[in-house]
Amino acid sequence: MTGSAMIDVLAGLYAHLVTEGEFEDQLDAIETARSVTIVRPREIVTRESVSRQYPCIEILPAEGTPEYGSDSRAAEGFDYHDVDVIAYHSSNDVATVQATLLYYDLALAMVIRADYSLGGRFNRVRRGEVIYGDMFQRKNEETFLQILRRRLEVRQPFEEMGE
Repeated sequence: MTGSAMIDVLAGLYAHLVTEGEFEDQLDAIETARSVTIVRPREIVTRESVSRQYPCIEILPAEGTPEYGSDSRAAEGFDYHDVDVIAYHSSNDVATVQATLLYYDLALAMVIRADYSLGGRFNRVRRGEVIYGDMFQRKNEETFLQILRRRLEVRQPFEEMGE
């Protein structure tokens, strides 16, 4: 197996969440249900953001997880890919920062709950651990920054070499 499988996973997640508008649709649903306004991400990317225009979301291969083949899960007949969805938000209001990240995580959960295969792209997508980072105050500024990291486990049927 090669790194191209992870590239396909990242592209599939991006296509479902962004291109097909599923993430935006769920944010709209939350706004309607809760009578709130949610700040939209300025960018959603499948690489590390260079501009860091807050709020932003990065969809990246998970850090600290084994590469393909070294995980015992592979014996089940599926390829497993661990992906981190990392959301950043900065504002001068702590409550806005926290609420925005919570709404992003809720919207992601709603997308997955609605269709575990994300439009038939995968066998299953499952939410894993979530880490809400500490609230940081930017030096010499009245703005705060917080980072949310949500782990996703993406399962695909194992593809034989040469297929």
